[in-house]
Amino acid sequence: MGKGTNSFDYRTFASYLLPKDILKFFEVTDIEEEHTGQLDQTGTEIVILHISLDELDNREQLGLDLKPNGFTESREVTDFPIRDHKVVLHVRRRRWLDADGHNVVFNNYELAAAGTGYSKEFADVLKKYMDTFPITASSLARYFKVDAGNLSRSYKQYLSGFTKWDQTDHADKWLLLEQNMGTDLSIDETQIGNDVRTILTNKDGHGRKGSLIAIVKGTDSDEVVKVLLQLPEDKRNAVKEVTMDFSDSMYSIVQASFPNATIVIDCFHIFQRCFDAIEEIRLKLKRKETAKRRREEAAYKRKQHERARRRAKYRSSHPKNYKGEKRGRKPMRLNARFVPERLSNGDTMLDLLTRSKRLLAQSGDKWGTTQKARAKLLFELFPDLQTAYGLVQSLRSIFGTDKVRKGKKDNKPETSREEASVKLDEWCQKVKDCKLREVKAARDCILERREEVLNYFINGSTNASAESINAKMKGFRSEIHGIQDLPFFLFRCTKIFG
Repeated sequence: MGKGTNSFDYRTFASYLLPKDILKFFEVTDIEEEHTGQLDQTGTEIVILHISLDELDNREQLGLDLKPNGFTESREVTDFPIRDHKVVLHVRRRRWLDADGHNVVFNNYELAAAGTGYSKEFADVLKKYMDTFPITASSLARYFKVDAGNLSRSYKQYLSGFTKWDQTDHADKWLLLEQNMGTDLSIDETQIGNDVRTILTNKDGHGRKGSLIAIVKGTDSDEVVKVLLQLPEDKRNAVKEVTMDFSDSMYSIVQASFPNATIVIDCFHIFQRCFDAIEEIRLKLKRKETAKRRREEAAYKRKQHERARRRAKYRSSHPKNYKGEKRGRKPMRLNARFVPERLSNGDTMLDLLTRSKRLLAQSGDKWGTTQKARAKLLFELFPDLQTAYGLVQSLRSIFGTDKVRKGKKDNKPETSREEASVKLDEWCQKVKDCKLREVKAARDCILERREEVLNYFINGSTNASAESINAKMKGFRSEIHGIQDLPFFLFRCTKIFG
């Protein structure tokens, strides 16, 4: 560009700010900035940018003998915000008179997406966000400077395709997305609405789009199997592996629906069952300590009353007859509060048991300095907890969930299935030698599904993808403050995860 010249084309610049190709059919006639005086949630004033556009005279291109007859009423179209300003386009089309004197209006450029007040490109972006992420219309509206209620209605009725959804009639009972079938699946249950529902997912989706295969109301194995048998038989027979928890109903569903699949019990559910055993022991000890505390408080109150009685009797025979400053020890108040004994770290016994819940569910190498001191005291005072914790940690070391084969991209454990079988038998013998019925109950639960537990060591598969979708659905449900329209909620789940 030479000095003193300016060949910059502002139409090109404006074309990046306005809907695509709109300047081929319309021209900008006015721009006005409106300061509303209202503040958004960030404390910023809401400012609206009004852009007026009039249709160009394209009679020559149409090759028609028409006479101009002014403009139509302007139509408001919301477009992408510009520099934190809401943008409203005020568009007027030209009116023409034909040879017979009739008004003619041409629609050479589609201003807005059908049924909405948004430009087509803007509507496509809003739809893409709503179809992809578990967010509410309110959250998206705040970001794009549009009305939340209008966006919610426009998406549900026009943009989403919900009104043409082919599974609306039975959505409350079951949903099937056959196209998401794969060879490695997960099955779990979660609360949606007022009912628990069985959810089948594809691991290859990694908890995102393409993951959801089926949502069935209830956990009754017969009812769920009836729905899953609607999936093509060849795809069901091609399933190689299904991960699940210890649920008997899930086990029956997988056996009936996927006859060739290897069932794998999720290792994290195994650990959770063992942590529940430790928790039972902790709560039992806490109940005993609470009862002991109450006995100590009652004994303290009795002692206080006895002291008061003796003091009153002594005073009756030894009246105060001295003058001036009071002498002797200050008497203890009758309602003085009982102060329990504190340990070296400042905790009482009850505090120690209460604050140890989290550390007992963690590996020792993840403890902080305070937790290590607390664990040392806990295990000295309650050896049963130390025994149970040691047994659970030895079981975790068998699975070695933090280790993968060196130099490999898969998540297969270093331990083979045969080696794990021997180690599991050794662990069961250790549990047999202890006297903790809670840990023995957890061992019995594992042995009941021994083969399925050991199947983890084939590929190192877990139920993480199913748990991920469950957590996202719960978060989505919380984000929308409860489910008001169950079919629409399930529709959005199929869009986001299906």
